[in-house]
Amino acid sequence: RPVAALQSLFKPPQSLQGAGAEAQSFNLGPAIALVVIGLVMTNTMRDGRTILRSDAGETASLFAVMSHNQQISRAETFRSADMTAVMGHSELDLRQTTIAPNEEAQIEVFALMGATTIRVPEGWTVVIRTVPIMGHAKDSRRGARDLPGSPKIVVRGLVVMGGLNI
Repeated sequence: RPVAALQSLFKPPQSLQGAGAEAQSFNLGPAIALVVIGLVMTNTMRDGRTILRSDAGETASLFAVMSHNQQISRAETFRSADMTAVMGHSELDLRQTTIAPNEEAQIEVFALMGATTIRVPEGWTVVIRTVPIMGHAKDSRRGARDLPGSPKIVVRGLVVMGGLNI
């Protein structure tokens, strides 16, 4: 019987006959389904799901949807990364790695109503080539930066209603 009750929620109600005019009928099923999905996701995210990894690979890939994904790179030579945050937070810490001399590392970023954070050692050169739409991309490091001959990172991507922080 519970299955029949659930199925009846997703069927449009019978049209009512009024004084010569038909009343409109509508389907509440999709609206109810969205509310249930939202409640389930809210309860799952209440504990604050955080993924923390330490990796020695030359590349990094971070993906966070309504969660927090944090990675510390311990690579001998860091080359590239791709970071995605959809209503979540991706955080990449490069303070324990290096970049090969005369090379630059590439980081691709996509943030949709989320945040991405890249932590780099003091003195590194960071070039931001992102497109922020109703969001921001900022380098708020303190101390020495962009020193001659320092390792270089180029950050490219799209930030929509979110943020990129260096």
